[in-house]
Amino acid sequence: TVVLLACVGGGNAHAQIDTIRLSFKALTIDDGLSQGMVSSIAQDKYGFLWFATKDGLDRYDGYTFTSYNHDPQDSTSMSGNAVNALHIDRFDRLWVGTNNGIDLFDPITEQFIHLPIRYPGGNWGPVGSIALDTHGDLWVSSNKAWVKVTFEKAIAPNRPLPAFTQQWHEGSFTFVQLSDSSLWGSTSQAVLRVTPEHDGSDVFDTLPRAPSVDPRYGGSHIRFIEDPVRNIT
Repeated sequence: TVVLLACVGGGNAHAQIDTIRLSFKALTIDDGLSQGMVSSIAQDKYGFLWFATKDGLDRYDGYTFTSYNHDPQDSTSMSGNAVNALHIDRFDRLWVGTNNGIDLFDPITEQFIHLPIRYPGGNWGPVGSIALDTHGDLWVSSNKAWVKVTFEKAIAPNRPLPAFTQQWHEGSFTFVQLSDSSLWGSTSQAVLRVTPEHDGSDVFDTLPRAPSVDPRYGGSHIRFIEDPVRNIT
């Protein structure tokens, strides 16, 4: 079952059937959060929560925040302070997308390894979506283009990133990765499902637009969420 969520205005909210009652605690700048605008949240295997903010990357241990920022004098710091996307891959590695590129966090040294991808058209804008598929290939999207990064060999801990090739696609692709490693998301024109293949024969399926989505807002307002408890997407 696929559920498409259209993030558009209008209409009244309705109570949902079969919901799970959850308790919430607000974390704000008064608690140590770097900035109030949070673009992405991730949790690693150690239980740390990571928050992507417009003014740095924050790690929360349940009590206090640790902040990471760009330092022009330190090449091992983040590539930029405006953090837009986070992805923890199946090897529990944290990938960080900023306005200036994508970084891999080294938890041993607490340094950031910059992935030197280059968009043929120049500046390709802020990174918005990241995923590592089951083949070990990395997918990254900005507001101008998206790229599949195929590494020549596996990424080794405490080692420079291996050589890689790039396969570019024009336009923005805002996506999420589901448990089967497929990528579901939307471009400005359509809803898209990508089934990755390591040899480059990736399968792209264009899905019909949800009938409830106003065409004036385009497909880019559609998001996909997977519920692993009920096995619903």
